[in-house]
Amino acid sequence: MKRLTVDNPENNFDTILNYVFSKDGYAHIRHDGESEDVPLTDWVTTQCADRRCEMSPVGDAEEVDQVVCDCLMDGEGCPVALAYCFACQAAHLRDRLKLIEDILGDEYDLGDLKEIFDAKKDRRLVVLPEVPENDRQAFVDGLHDYFQDASNYDPSVGIFGMREGETELANALMSALADREERGREDG
Repeated sequence: MKRLTVDNPENNFDTILNYVFSKDGYAHIRHDGESEDVPLTDWVTTQCADRRCEMSPVGDAEEVDQVVCDCLMDGEGCPVALAYCFACQAAHLRDRLKLIEDILGDEYDLGDLKEIFDAKKDRRLVVLPEVPENDRQAFVDGLHDYFQDASNYDPSVGIFGMREGETELANALMSALADREERGREDG
């Protein structure tokens, strides 16, 4: 899956999904027809003034936010207050998704993420340390010995509960274990 959050939209789809964004702790509109990076509270103040709303907000961002939210809660169905609500929601959800996508990168697979999450939830996830190239065989040997002694180790499934061929790591480890066992048979 391609990431959805971008800071510099390159097409209409990217622009629509990133039209409202956070900047310096406040929601901004990418473009209001006249200007770029418009604070949402400035946009709403202008819209209310143009419509001569009874509750036209004035003041700093927090005061404008309070007036618009009061307008929304009064149930008047004000389209400006509704647009403000939707834009705030979009900015918050985009921020959360952006945090996640910054960790995952530009391309990710939700099926893989679900599998990892389920493995963690089921306590089947093992995070291995980074091992220098010259220490890998000793590390693999140690893993083999550890799991060989474990009562729940099933060699037909593999060290991490994966079938052969599922991941490069599993393949590399299984190959190293097979080599070790072969050497043991040759030596013994």
